[in-house]
Amino acid sequence: MAKRNKKHLRIFLSSPGDVAEEREIAARVIRELGQRDDFKDRVTLECVRWDDPDVALPMGSLNAAQDYVDQWIGTATDCDHTIVILWQRIGTEFTGKNGETFASGTVKEVYDALKSQTADPSLYFCMSKEFKDSEGDFRKSLRQWDAAYAFAMGEDGSPVKSRTQYENASKFENILRADLERWLTAKLAAAGEDIWANYRAELIRDIEEEPLPLFDLGGDAPKVTLQSVYTPVHAYYFDPDHEPPPHEQRRRIGVDAYAEIQRWLKDDDATSIRFISGEPGRGKSSFAKTLAAGLAREANPNAVNVLLIPVRRLGRFVEDMSIVTRAMEALTPSDSNILETRPLPAGFDIREAPTARQVLFILDGLDELALPQSEAESYVYETFTELLEKDLKDLKRQNGAIQWRALVLGRAVAVGESGEDYAGTCLHVLPLAWPEVEDGERRDWQLFKALDGLPKKHDDRRLLAWQKYKATLELDGSGDSRAEDDAHYELNAEPLFLGQLALLAKTKPDDLKGANNKAALMHALFGVYWTREEEIRGKRSGYKFKNRNDFEHCFELLAVQSWKNGDMRSITRADVEIALAGTPYANRLGLMAESGDDELPPLLAAFFFSAQAGAGPGSAAQQHDGRGVEFTHKSFAEFLYVRHLIRIWRNALPNVHDNPEAFLQDWGDVTGGQAMTYPIHNLLREEITRPRSSMDDDPSVDPNADQEQLRPLLERAIKDGIQPKGSTAAGLPTIRTIARASLNAEEALLVLFHAYWFIAHGDKADARWRIGWGGRRGLARMLSRLNDASIQLPVGRLFGHDLFQFRSLLTTFHGANLIGANLIGADLRSAILRGANLSGANLIDVRNLDEARWDESTQWPAGFTPP
Repeated sequence: MAKRNKKHLRIFLSSPGDVAEEREIAARVIRELGQRDDFKDRVTLECVRWDDPDVALPMGSLNAAQDYVDQWIGTATDCDHTIVILWQRIGTEFTGKNGETFASGTVKEVYDALKSQTADPSLYFCMSKEFKDSEGDFRKSLRQWDAAYAFAMGEDGSPVKSRTQYENASKFENILRADLERWLTAKLAAAGEDIWANYRAELIRDIEEEPLPLFDLGGDAPKVTLQSVYTPVHAYYFDPDHEPPPHEQRRRIGVDAYAEIQRWLKDDDATSIRFISGEPGRGKSSFAKTLAAGLAREANPNAVNVLLIPVRRLGRFVEDMSIVTRAMEALTPSDSNILETRPLPAGFDIREAPTARQVLFILDGLDELALPQSEAESYVYETFTELLEKDLKDLKRQNGAIQWRALVLGRAVAVGESGEDYAGTCLHVLPLAWPEVEDGERRDWQLFKALDGLPKKHDDRRLLAWQKYKATLELDGSGDSRAEDDAHYELNAEPLFLGQLALLAKTKPDDLKGANNKAALMHALFGVYWTREEEIRGKRSGYKFKNRNDFEHCFELLAVQSWKNGDMRSITRADVEIALAGTPYANRLGLMAESGDDELPPLLAAFFFSAQAGAGPGSAAQQHDGRGVEFTHKSFAEFLYVRHLIRIWRNALPNVHDNPEAFLQDWGDVTGGQAMTYPIHNLLREEITRPRSSMDDDPSVDPNADQEQLRPLLERAIKDGIQPKGSTAAGLPTIRTIARASLNAEEALLVLFHAYWFIAHGDKADARWRIGWGGRRGLARMLSRLNDASIQLPVGRLFGHDLFQFRSLLTTFHGANLIGANLIGADLRSAILRGANLSGANLIDVRNLDEARWDESTQWPAGFTPP
C-alpha cells in the first residue's frame, strides 16, 4: 500500500513582546501536537513566529521593523491558521513601505490572516495578570492596555470573531491545546473522502428513509418517503435567442427539470448560477432534495460534490454577508448551533475539501430572506445574487481546478417573475396539471412537444402522482377520479395538495367521498389537520386548543390578516400578534417559538414557515420581526376568510338590527382591506350550502331567512356607506383610502347577500333583485363614494372593472336621478335607463350604450343623441 502523503500546515504566532511565556507555550504545544501518534503520519506542523530562536532576523533602519519581519519570516497570508495573544500591549503604530498605516504589527498580521485563511484567527486575551508599567511611562502603558483590550473585545471595530479569555499561563496552555486539536482534526478530516461519503449517504437517506412529516401516521401505517411519492418536475425557460415582438413574451422551452440541470452541469461553458422559480406547493424543495440525492448516488471522481442548504439557515440578511461562509456555518456545528444536528464536521473547509471536479451549492428558499411585498424585497434578492456571484468568483480564483456553481430556488418574485432578467438560466416550474393550450398559442404547443416528445394540448401528471400515493399508502382505487376532478383542479395541480388528498383518502375516506366542491374538500382537510393537532401538539397544555371550533377560528383570524395585507398568503410574526391580540389564542401558537422547528409537524399541511427575514435600511422588514407563516395555497386562505365572513354574520344574528352601525363597522374592519374576488364569491356559496353534521358548531342555515335579514343592512350600506375603522385603510387614512375601504366593505356585503339570494332564488327564471336605494339621492351618494374611491380614474371606469362583479346592479338605473353624474367611459351594457334623468351627466366615451334600454321618459343631456 502506498504511504499516505503528509499534509504540511503552517501556524502563524502573532503578539507583542509582553507575552513571551505564552508564545513559548504555544510553540511547544504546536510541536507536541505534530509529534502525537494520531497526527505524526498525517501532518507536519510549522510554527511561524517573529522571535523564532532558530532564525536570525536581519533588521535595518530604512523601513519599519514589521516590513523586515514580513520579508524574512513571511506573513499570516501564507499560513493556514493564526494564533493571536494579547495582554497589556497592542504594539507600536507604524507605516509600512507601501504607505499603509497600522496600529501595530500584530493588528496588521490579523488583517493578513483574514485575507486568505479559511478559519478566523484565534485570539487569546489575558484578563487576570497584574498590571505592569511596560513602557516606563504609566500613562503610555495605560493607553497601550486600553488599546489591547478594545481590540481584543471588538470595541474598536476589530474583525476578530474567535476570542477567548484566560487567567494564567497554565490555563492558556490547556485552552490552546484543546482548540488546536479540534482545528487540526477538522482540517485533516475536511480533506478526506469519508466526509463526502457520509454526507452523500445523509442526502440519500433523507429521501429514501425519512418519513414525510405530513404522513408520519405512526403504528403499522405505511411509511411514506419523498422517493416513494415523488413525481418528476417539468419546467420551462425563456429562449434567450428569441426576440419577441413588442408586448409579447419570449418563446418558452419546456424541459424535464432534472435532465436540464444535469445538462447544465456537464456544460463547461455554462453560467455559474441558475434559478428555479415557482409558487409554493409546486415541488421546488422536493426537487432540490431529489436532485441532491441523485447527484450523491453518482459518487465517482468525476461527479459533483453537492451541498444542500435551506436559505432560512443562513440567518438574517446583511449587505456584506458571504453566502458561501454562511452556507458552511449552516452545515457545520459551532458554539451557536451546538444543539442542532449538522451534517458536516466542525472546521469543514470547502476551499480544500472537494474530491470531484465540480461543487454545486443548492440554495433552497430564497424568498425567505425578505418579507413578501416589503420595500426591500427586490433589493435583497438582487444583492443576494451579486454576493453569490462574487463568492463563486473568489472560489474560482483560489481553486481554479474546481467548477463552482450554484442553483437557487425560490418563489417567482424572488428570481424574477417575468424571467426576462434570467432568460435561459431560470427554470419556471409547471404544476402537475397545465391548462389546455388555446388554438394559435404556438409557444405553448412547442412547450409540451418538448416535454413529452409528442404534440398534445394537455399535460396532466396528477394521475401518475396519485398512483404513487395510492401504492405507498395502500389505498384502493375509489379516489382515482378525484385526482383528475376539474372541480378541484386548483388543489390537485399542486403536489402538496395532492398529498393532502391522499392523506384524506387514507384517514377519512368517507369525508373525501362526501366532499363535492372546494369548500367541502377544504373543510374535510381541516378535519385532518385538527386530528393531527390533537395527536401531536394538543398533548402540550400550553398550546392546546379547546376544540375544533377554536382551532378553526384561530386560523380564520390569520387568514383575515393576510386579506388585509393584500396578498392573501403571507403574514409575519407582527401580523400574527396583531391578529390574535385580545383573543384566547394569543399564546397558543408554538409556531413562533425560538425552537419553532419542533412545533411545526401538525401544521405543515396548512403552512410554510418563514424562519428568517431581512431587509435594507429603512424598510418595513427592519421594523418587524420577519418570522412568520405563509399559507400553502391562496385558496386555503380564501376558504378560511370565507368561513370568517359567515361566522361574523351568523354570530350577529338574531340581534343584528338592534345595533346595525356596530355590525357594519365590524364588517368594514374585516372586509375593507381589498376588493372582492370571484373565488371568494364562489366559495361563499359553496360554504353556505355545505352539508353540516352534528360535529359542526355552525348549524345549517336558511338562505331565505338570511338574505331577508341582510336586505335592510345592504340598503342601509348603499344609502349611507360603511365607515370601517381607521386601521382598515393601508397607510395614512386619507379620504380616498377610507372611501375605497368603504366601497370594498359595501361590495363584500353585496357579495354575501348575493350568495344567499342565489341559493334561494337563482334557479327561478322570474327571480328579481329587490334592493332599495334609500330615496332619490341614494344612488347619487353611492356614485359619489365611487368617485372618492377611484384612483386617477373617473368614476365611470369602475363600472367596467373586472373586480367589480355586480355592475349589472349598479347599471339598473330605472327612474334614477343621474343629474350631473360623471359617467366618462362607463360600460352601460344591459343598463336599464327607463325614466332615468341624465340631464347634465357627463357621457363622454360611454361604452355599449346601444345595448342599454331606455324609453321616452329617459332624460338625456342637452345636445346628446342616444344611438
